[in-house]
Amino acid sequence: CILLFPCMLLQAIEVRYVKSGATGNGGDWENASGSIQDMIDELEGVGGGEVWVGHGTYYPEKQLKDYYNLISSEGDKYRSFFLKKNVRVFGGFKGDEIKRTDRHGKDHQTVLSGELDNGTNVFHVIVCTGDVGTARLDGFVIRGGKAADKYNTKSHDDFMFYGGHGGGIYVYKTPKLVLSHLILCHNE
Repeated sequence: CILLFPCMLLQAIEVRYVKSGATGNGGDWENASGSIQDMIDELEGVGGGEVWVGHGTYYPEKQLKDYYNLISSEGDKYRSFFLKKNVRVFGGFKGDEIKRTDRHGKDHQTVLSGELDNGTNVFHVIVCTGDVGTARLDGFVIRGGKAADKYNTKSHDDFMFYGGHGGGIYVYKTPKLVLSHLILCHNE
């Protein structure tokens, strides 16, 4: 008699940590990064993972032209947070949790704001295009996007960006994105 047991290989999930005002490499809460986008980009480069974001308010740092070969897109209005393939981003952390299930978003609100310090509002607070695999955005307040200003621009890789649509979240050709536990407010 031969007994065969299925072998399951468990692969550790890569996690990066972000706290408002932090300057670390994102490897743990004590060395948290201050940049959500840098951690998203880093995890995309290793095939995916999770970004855990501590309470506070965060502003987009990068512009459409940083990720898309656009015909035109200059200025602060074109800043956004860009979701990437197989990267899941979770807000609502106090900043010392060991498990994702320990977070309490109601007590530790995490805001992604398109209202920049210079009085400018971004067109889209969140941008997500194309195949994002298992990407997820979970546990945030998203506010201050102002897509009411009209603009249209096309990337050379066939993505269109339209003013007047998606002030809070702009999604284009993205069939699998998971959006959960979000509050969208004060977007146009």
